[in-house]
Amino acid sequence: MTLFLKPYRKIFLMALILAILGISAYWFTYSWLPTYLQGRNLSVTKSALWIIVNQIGGIIGLISFGYVADRFGRRPAFS
Repeated sequence: MTLFLKPYRKIFLMALILAILGISAYWFTYSWLPTYLQGRNLSVTKSALWIIVNQIGGIIGLISFGYVADRFGRRPAFS
């Protein structure tokens, strides 16, 4: 319940909205992308490969984010 106290309420709600938008963008993209790629005349195999490459890039990005945030700070890393 500490998060809802006045000093923390605004930052908590902003972080919550940021997290919701990030997760929503991820799920909307990856639920829509296979259909889009197949509509561009890519086979199921090629569209799956494209998604796997994107996932690997995302994993690398998430891992490297920690190092960037440690080096430059959280705000510049998010920017």
